[in-house]
This record gives sequence, structure tokens and C-alpha cells, in this order.
Amino acid sequence: MPLRLKVKGATKEELARGAAAAVAFLQMHGVTPEQAVHGAYMRYDTDIAGFPEDDPDFGEREQQWARLLDEAYHVAMKACCRGWDEIPLFGNLDMYPDDPPLH
Repeated sequence: MPLRLKVKGATKEELARGAAAAVAFLQMHGVTPEQAVHGAYMRYDTDIAGFPEDDPDFGEREQQWARLLDEAYHVAMKACCRGWDEIPLFGNLDMYPDDPPLH
């Protein structure tokens, strides 16, 4: 599943440029997009369920992955919106299936 960026008003080329910048940023830090997204989901689940002191599934490694995804999002937004008057406040960087199911 590829890492994809969604930003209102961005072209396909701008979105691809932003997603590629995020992937490059993560690779530079030795983290795959899958690991980074996993860390972010683990952080989200932990926030909802509370933070158990001895949770072996959400340790420092997963916390670092989540932080790197946060940083990769900002890298992606800057790369995507390069040349815009201002960078939008909201976008989305996440994993999406290669081929969405047909309904």
C-alpha cells in the first residue's frame, strides 16, 4: 500500500511530489512508511484506550515512528504546496490500498 497525500486544491503532480518527499524523509531516517503509519495508529489506539504502563506493543520505537510520520507530513505539505501563496492548514498523509475496491 503506498503512502498518499491528500490536499484540497492540489494537482496530482503536486500530491505525488509531496508523497515522494515524505517517503524520502522516512527512508532518510531508516523507517518505512508502513512502520511510520503503524506507529501513528498505535499512538492513536493508546490515546483512546489509555496508556498502559507495560504495553509491549507501543514502546519508544513505535513512538519514534509516529513522530517521524508527523514530521513527514509537514515535509509532504511543504513539497506539495511549494510555490503556493500559503500552505493549507489541513491535509492527510496515510496509507491507501493500491487498488480501491469497486462497489
